Amino acid sequence: MDLRQSTNRVRVIGTLKRMKVTEGTSKGGHPFISLDLVVQSKIDDKVMENKVSFWAKRSSKLASGYLTAANEYRTIEKDGEHMATRVSIDGNYEMNEYVSNGEYKNFPKIKGVFVNRVEESEEEVKDAVELKLECIVMDQQPEMKDGKLTGRLSCKLYSVGWGNTVNEFNNILVDQGIVNDFKRLFPIGTTASFNIKINNMVIIKEPEVQVQQTPTGFGQQLDSISNDNIIRDYINETIIIGGDMPIIEGKYTNEEITFMNQIRENKVKELMTPPQQDNSFASGFGSGFDSGVSNGNASPANYGLEYGDVPF
Repeated sequence: MDLRQSTNRVRVIGTLKRMKVTEGTSKGGHPFISLDLVVQSKIDDKVMENKVSFWAKRSSKLASGYLTAANEYRTIEKDGEHMATRVSIDGNYEMNEYVSNGEYKNFPKIKGVFVNRVEESEEEVKDAVELKLECIVMDQQPEMKDGKLTGRLSCKLYSVGWGNTVNEFNNILVDQGIVNDFKRLFPIGTTASFNIKINNMVIIKEPEVQVQQTPTGFGQQLDSISNDNIIRDYINETIIIGGDMPIIEGKYTNEEITFMNQIRENKVKELMTPPQQDNSFASGFGSGFDSGVSNGNASPANYGLEYGDVPF
């Protein structure tokens, strides 16, 4: 069964904080370039930081843009905030899954496709971190935090990527203000297209310094305050804030959803099964992987590219 690929678009606009560039040759013998960018976006008086990964064969149409970024873009860490390049990135929201110490784990990541410079003259282009995701609502439960209900929902969503890849996104939250409408419009099994905020930020609070009068010594003494006493609140949330009405024409059928469950079960089983040692080589050790292997959510057709141009 061939599954229809879901709409999956991420846009990140902000200032380039950090950049790692890797060039090499894949296991298949293809020269490649990869970028790992950390982009800082200032939204509603909050500073978001998102990592975006890119990978392309050097023969791909995408590679020239990545080389331009590698050679010309400046970062906050190396060049300072005033000199750093503002960028606009388009890509996909993917799932990275792996096994660690015998335990299956997954987390979402942003896979970049296009990266462009935002010119100084484009002052109207505001920082943004936005996701438009077509998906199936697979589960929804009240969110609990510190043993208390928050008023939000926590959902599990399926989204279909390129080549029958099924991404399973867990703990996708529903904003408190739309919970009632969400439960009414999007029961389990509904195909929908949601507007989603990706919040990745650190909130730093400095505790108040207490002034104490001491019986000995000169003047007033301050409590010893070190950097370790700074309160850091790490927020990593993906929140549905709105979207379109449920998809009726073109929705995923019960048969297709059952097939998606099978795909997910098989994928987890595959990851949990220890790989068999390959003794067919006369020399060498271990096993290699192409750099930048992804779940393949970026569809060539979505971006007007040929299949030979895509980074997977």
